[in-house]
Amino acid sequence: MNYIVKLIWIPVLTFIYLSVLNSISSTEAVNLPIRSYIIKSGSMEPTIATGDLILVNSKPVKIQRGDIITFKDPKDRVITHRISKIIDASGTIQIFTKGDNNQTVDPFVITPDQVVGNYLYRVPKLGFLFVYFSQPEGSITLILVVLALIFIPELMKDKKIVKSK
Repeated sequence: MNYIVKLIWIPVLTFIYLSVLNSISSTEAVNLPIRSYIIKSGSMEPTIATGDLILVNSKPVKIQRGDIITFKDPKDRVITHRISKIIDASGTIQIFTKGDNNQTVDPFVITPDQVVGNYLYRVPKLGFLFVYFSQPEGSITLILVVLALIFIPELMKDKKIVKSK
Protein backbone atom coordinates (compact mmCIF):
# COMPACT_ATOMS: atom_id res chain seq x y z
CA MET A 1 0.00 0.00 0.00
CA ASN A 2 2.85 2.38 0.85
CA TYR A 3 4.35 1.99 -2.64
CA ILE A 4 1.01 2.84 -4.26
CA VAL A 5 0.76 6.05 -2.23
CA LYS A 6 4.33 6.96 -3.19
CA LEU A 7 3.56 6.31 -6.85
CA ILE A 8 0.53 8.60 -6.67
CA TRP A 9 2.66 11.40 -5.17
CA ILE A 10 4.84 11.57 -8.29
CA PRO A 11 2.11 12.70 -10.75
CA VAL A 12 0.45 14.91 -8.11
CA LEU A 13 3.68 16.79 -7.36
CA THR A 14 4.56 16.91 -11.06
CA PHE A 15 1.17 18.41 -11.84
CA ILE A 16 1.48 21.00 -9.07
CA TYR A 17 4.95 21.93 -10.35
CA LEU A 18 3.69 22.23 -13.95
CA SER A 19 0.69 24.32 -12.83
CA VAL A 20 2.94 26.78 -11.04
CA LEU A 21 5.35 26.85 -13.99
CA ASN A 22 2.45 27.46 -16.41
CA SER A 23 1.17 30.36 -14.29
CA ILE A 24 4.62 31.91 -14.10
CA SER A 25 5.53 31.37 -17.76
CA SER A 26 2.40 32.99 -19.18
CA THR A 27 3.08 36.12 -17.09
CA GLU A 28 4.84 38.80 -19.10
CA ALA A 29 6.69 40.18 -16.08
CA VAL A 30 8.77 37.01 -15.97
CA ASN A 31 11.29 36.71 -18.79
CA LEU A 32 11.53 33.00 -19.60
CA PRO A 33 12.84 31.54 -22.88
CA ILE A 34 9.81 29.26 -23.21
CA ARG A 35 6.25 30.20 -22.30
CA SER A 36 3.16 28.05 -22.07
CA TYR A 37 -0.40 28.91 -23.02
CA ILE A 38 -3.72 27.10 -22.89
CA ILE A 39 -5.67 27.11 -26.16
CA LYS A 40 -9.21 28.36 -25.58
CA SER A 41 -10.73 28.16 -29.05
CA GLY A 42 -10.84 25.83 -32.02
CA SER A 43 -9.44 28.32 -34.52
CA MET A 44 -6.26 26.25 -35.09
CA GLU A 45 -7.86 22.80 -35.27
CA PRO A 46 -6.87 20.18 -36.23
CA THR A 47 -3.25 21.32 -35.77
CA ILE A 48 -3.83 22.64 -32.24
CA ALA A 49 -7.06 21.80 -30.41
CA THR A 50 -9.08 23.52 -27.72
CA GLY A 51 -7.67 22.57 -24.31
CA ASP A 52 -4.16 21.87 -25.58
CA LEU A 53 -1.24 23.32 -23.66
CA ILE A 54 1.27 24.84 -26.07
CA LEU A 55 4.90 25.79 -25.59
CA VAL A 56 6.15 28.94 -27.29
CA ASN A 57 9.72 30.16 -27.83
CA SER A 58 9.52 33.65 -26.32
CA LYS A 59 12.66 34.72 -28.13
CA PRO A 60 11.31 34.30 -31.66
CA VAL A 61 13.65 33.35 -34.42
CA LYS A 62 13.11 34.62 -37.93
CA ILE A 63 9.43 34.24 -38.78
CA GLN A 64 8.10 33.41 -42.21
CA ARG A 65 4.89 32.61 -44.03
CA GLY A 66 3.38 29.35 -42.75
CA ASP A 67 4.87 29.61 -39.24
CA ILE A 68 2.56 29.35 -36.24
CA ILE A 69 3.11 32.28 -33.89
CA THR A 70 1.64 33.54 -30.65
CA PHE A 71 0.96 37.27 -30.64
CA LYS A 72 -1.03 40.05 -29.04
CA ASP A 73 -3.86 41.42 -31.15
CA PRO A 74 -4.90 45.10 -31.10
CA LYS A 75 -7.21 44.37 -28.13
CA ASP A 76 -4.21 42.92 -26.20
CA ARG A 77 -5.55 39.33 -26.37
CA VAL A 78 -2.99 36.55 -26.76
CA ILE A 79 -3.70 34.54 -29.93
CA THR A 80 -1.94 31.65 -31.67
CA HIS A 81 -2.44 31.58 -35.46
CA ARG A 82 -0.52 30.81 -38.61
CA ILE A 83 1.20 33.53 -40.67
CA SER A 84 -0.59 33.79 -44.01
CA LYS A 85 1.40 36.67 -45.44
CA ILE A 86 4.21 39.08 -44.53
CA ILE A 87 4.57 42.42 -46.30
CA ASP A 88 7.50 44.80 -45.96
CA ALA A 89 5.94 48.16 -46.81
CA SER A 90 8.69 50.79 -46.83
CA GLY A 91 10.52 49.27 -43.89
CA THR A 92 7.34 48.61 -41.90
CA ILE A 93 6.69 44.88 -41.62
CA GLN A 94 3.04 43.86 -41.61
CA ILE A 95 2.08 40.33 -40.60
CA PHE A 96 -1.25 38.81 -41.66
CA THR A 97 -2.46 35.78 -39.71
CA LYS A 98 -5.23 33.22 -39.94
CA GLY A 99 -6.42 30.32 -37.82
CA ASP A 100 -6.21 26.99 -39.69
CA ASN A 101 -9.89 26.39 -38.95
CA ASN A 102 -11.00 29.92 -39.93
CA GLN A 103 -12.38 30.79 -43.36
CA THR A 104 -10.83 34.26 -43.53
CA VAL A 105 -7.68 36.04 -42.45
CA ASP A 106 -7.73 37.86 -39.13
CA PRO A 107 -9.37 41.33 -39.38
CA PHE A 108 -6.20 43.06 -38.18
CA VAL A 109 -2.54 43.28 -39.13
CA ILE A 110 0.21 42.81 -36.57
CA THR A 111 3.79 44.01 -36.41
CA PRO A 112 6.88 42.13 -35.17
CA ASP A 113 6.72 43.86 -31.77
CA GLN A 114 3.33 42.19 -31.14
CA VAL A 115 4.79 38.70 -31.64
CA VAL A 116 5.17 36.86 -28.33
CA GLY A 117 6.94 33.87 -29.83
CA ASN A 118 7.07 30.91 -32.19
CA TYR A 119 5.00 27.80 -31.54
CA LEU A 120 7.18 24.86 -30.49
CA TYR A 121 5.07 21.99 -29.19
CA ARG A 122 1.67 21.03 -27.83
CA VAL A 123 0.55 18.72 -25.04
CA PRO A 124 -2.93 17.53 -26.01
CA LYS A 125 -5.74 18.35 -23.55
CA LEU A 126 -3.44 19.15 -20.61
CA GLY A 127 -4.81 22.69 -20.57
CA PHE A 128 -8.23 21.37 -19.49
CA LEU A 129 -6.64 19.99 -16.30
CA PHE A 130 -4.88 23.28 -15.57
CA VAL A 131 -8.14 25.19 -16.06
CA TYR A 132 -10.05 22.75 -13.83
CA PHE A 133 -7.51 22.86 -11.01
CA SER A 134 -7.30 26.67 -11.15
CA GLN A 135 -11.03 26.87 -10.31
CA PRO A 136 -12.30 26.58 -6.71
CA GLU A 137 -13.68 23.03 -7.08
CA GLY A 138 -10.48 21.87 -8.75
CA SER A 139 -8.35 23.41 -6.01
CA ILE A 140 -10.46 21.66 -3.38
CA THR A 141 -10.06 18.36 -5.25
CA LEU A 142 -6.29 18.79 -5.37
CA ILE A 143 -6.14 19.66 -1.66
CA LEU A 144 -8.24 16.59 -0.80
CA VAL A 145 -5.96 14.33 -2.86
CA VAL A 146 -2.86 15.73 -1.14
CA LEU A 147 -4.46 15.34 2.30
CA ALA A 148 -5.48 11.77 1.48
CA LEU A 149 -1.91 11.01 0.39
CA ILE A 150 -0.67 12.36 3.71
CA PHE A 151 -3.18 10.67 6.02
CA ILE A 152 -3.86 7.29 4.36
CA PRO A 153 -0.36 5.96 5.11
CA GLU A 154 -0.74 7.06 8.75
CA LEU A 155 -4.10 5.33 9.03
CA MET A 156 -2.60 2.18 7.50
CA LYS A 157 0.21 2.25 10.11
CA ASP A 158 -2.39 2.46 12.90
CA LYS A 159 -4.28 -0.45 11.34
CA LYS A 160 -1.10 -2.56 11.26
CA ILE A 161 -0.43 -1.79 14.93
CA VAL A 162 -3.95 -2.89 15.90
CA LYS A 163 -3.63 -6.13 13.87
CA SER A 164 -0.27 -7.02 15.43
CA LYS A 165 -1.66 -6.86 18.98
